[in-house]
Amino acid sequence: MVNRVRSALVTRSVLATLMLVVLQGGFLFAQWEADVRLTNDSDSSFTSNNNAWCIAAHEDTVHVVWYDNRDGNYEIYYKRSEDGGVTWGADMRLTNDPGLSSMPSVAVSGSEVHVVWEDDRTQDPEVYHKCSTDGGVTWGSDVLVTTVAGSQGMPSVAVFGGVIHLTWTDFTLMGNTEIYYGCSTDGGTTWGTLFRISNATGFSTSSSIAAHESDVHIAWHDSRFGWWNNEIYYRCSSDGGTTWGLETRLTEDTTFSNTPSIAVSGNNVHIVWEEMRDGNFEIYYKRSTNGGQDWTSDARLTTNTADSHCPSLTASGSNLHVVWQDSRDGNEEVYYKLSNDHGSSWDPDTRLTVEQNVSQNPSIASSGAKVHVVWGDDRDGNWEIYYKRNPTGNTGIDELADNAAHTVQLTVMPNPFTTMTKIRYSILDAGYSIRNSVIEIYDAAGCLVKSFDQVSSIDNHVSSVVWNGTDEADRRLGAGVYFVTLEAGDRHVTEKILLVK
Repeated sequence: MVNRVRSALVTRSVLATLMLVVLQGGFLFAQWEADVRLTNDSDSSFTSNNNAWCIAAHEDTVHVVWYDNRDGNYEIYYKRSEDGGVTWGADMRLTNDPGLSSMPSVAVSGSEVHVVWEDDRTQDPEVYHKCSTDGGVTWGSDVLVTTVAGSQGMPSVAVFGGVIHLTWTDFTLMGNTEIYYGCSTDGGTTWGTLFRISNATGFSTSSSIAAHESDVHIAWHDSRFGWWNNEIYYRCSSDGGTTWGLETRLTEDTTFSNTPSIAVSGNNVHIVWEEMRDGNFEIYYKRSTNGGQDWTSDARLTTNTADSHCPSLTASGSNLHVVWQDSRDGNEEVYYKLSNDHGSSWDPDTRLTVEQNVSQNPSIASSGAKVHVVWGDDRDGNWEIYYKRNPTGNTGIDELADNAAHTVQLTVMPNPFTTMTKIRYSILDAGYSIRNSVIEIYDAAGCLVKSFDQVSSIDNHVSSVVWNGTDEADRRLGAGVYFVTLEAGDRHVTEKILLVK
């Protein structure tokens, strides 16, 4: 990995190599920081084991949920960071009932944070929802979503455009679990008619959900062909969950295909799952480029002889980020993989944890230039929640909220540069003022080296600043790769630049 050019003089060959690396991107985004322990109680704390996301992020606010036995029974807990994962607030207990509360999932839309979980306070497990409208500072009441007799659980939640989309497993019929869906358009206060997604004899479980505009995508694993032949199924709604297309079988194997994780970016729908066709569990991937109508062939992402389990996926523009737990090192560790071309190619595996204990059930989120991972870990003698981030792991794309037009532009000239480079940027949407924008410059290790804010503008939509990468105020930075990030409201864009001396 190219971290920094140490020589005062950079030869043409070295410069050419650096420029090639910058263009190819990939492994430059592997600057993962140290593990952070989020919980410090004497009992067990767990992330969900059904691939539901236990972490969500919007701009620099990161939200984490888990279930915790510190109170003598399992309750749902929540924690947040307001500075992109650098520092964290106190643990917040979200449930306060004598029943078992477990398997939480979290989604965020601006300042709205939505948490769902499985709860047996009424004897049979049911699915509950809770909402914060101020970014996780205060929370509303618990709302019961499922009201039918029998057990309901293992929820997964997504939110887009103010609509909350929820999927879960119904355990009512013995030996015939099914996938259900519900939505709310009023922040979770009320829920519409619940819809049955799967329709087959056998076990349908571990559903995962993603939403974009009016499209809602659900994937799950299904044993309708026999207990030893789980397959991945998929179903889509193009009208916000009102009506649904047919069930689509995505895998054609005769062994276990389990625990899918689904993500969407525009018309691109991505799915990862674990599968045993190779004699051991490996992580597989496939995608649709037309909203779920057609799908590519399966792509095997892991190739070691040990088991790989529980993948979690997030999509951000052209970038795909996957984490999973892997036993290739003799114990379960968390691994990571990146694609920055919509899944056409993938970087090598990156090991994120290095402890001699179990790290399991990871969950991943991305926002702006940052990638966030949370998981359960028993390195401390009991299960605790750990967190890790890559502050520049999601660069190289135009990440626009709600798939808006590309109205944020950033150019850096000259690039490569020696002492001075002009950073010119524009915002072509009148709803986003250039005066509220922030430009930050990071080195290849992910350290912030320069920040510009409240800059004067050429007009309301175009502005520029000049950076001297060798200036005394910039700590006489060395030659190498840097990242310029523009943030304007909920829109982000990043450019890679090369400083030459």
